[in-house]
Amino acid sequence: MKKWYILVGVLALLGLASTAVFLILMPDRVPMHYNFAGEMDRMGSKYENLLWPGISLVLAGVLVAVSRGKSCSEKEQKIVLIMAVYTLVLFNGLSIYFMYKALRYDPAATENMTADVFRFTMLGIGVMLAVLCSLLPRMSRNDLIGVRTRWSQYNDVTWEKSQRFGGVTGVICGLLTILTAMFFEGTASLIIGSVLVLIWAVAAAIMSRSWLGKLNRIEQAANNNPQPGKTHSGF
Repeated sequence: MKKWYILVGVLALLGLASTAVFLILMPDRVPMHYNFAGEMDRMGSKYENLLWPGISLVLAGVLVAVSRGKSCSEKEQKIVLIMAVYTLVLFNGLSIYFMYKALRYDPAATENMTADVFRFTMLGIGVMLAVLCSLLPRMSRNDLIGVRTRWSQYNDVTWEKSQRFGGVTGVICGLLTILTAMFFEGTASLIIGSVLVLIWAVAAAIMSRSWLGKLNRIEQAANNNPQPGKTHSGF
């Protein structure tokens, strides 16, 4: 696990270093906010960009603390650290993108500066969903990560079925979200991508309930028709 902790540390330092470099190169006031159309609508102090590494360090720090908790198995610890790595990569990418846009800002330009915030964000969410969901089928039952509903956590059988379904469909949803970000711009990318993720989350919850219902019917049938020498462990 040591290499994952080292990677988290390196990415955290890269985020701080890139922010420091851009702060040196930037003028004092730079574009700091964009509206739903992606148009710059507020100027601000360049030091507001310190929020990017600040937020990413807090989130990554929380995930690292969770990974070092006693309740984390070695497999779960690795997955939490992968989440920390991805969090840093995503926030570092967003910060570099916006600081680069701010650095290129020309006050004398006749056209308003634009940035496709939603497209970039949905691309990051799609990649994150695809990567993390690919790990779900290997997750043992836990209180931290996975398709966690009261139905999926009923026993190991419902958990395994729920993670397998959530993992496969989550990867598909992530890839579709990436394609959406590639072919649609602005709010269209945000709306379509958000609907895809919502459909996946609802479907995963419904299927976890379905697995539990099927298991209960099997157990009820076994209790009504007991057969000596046979056991019913699941489906």
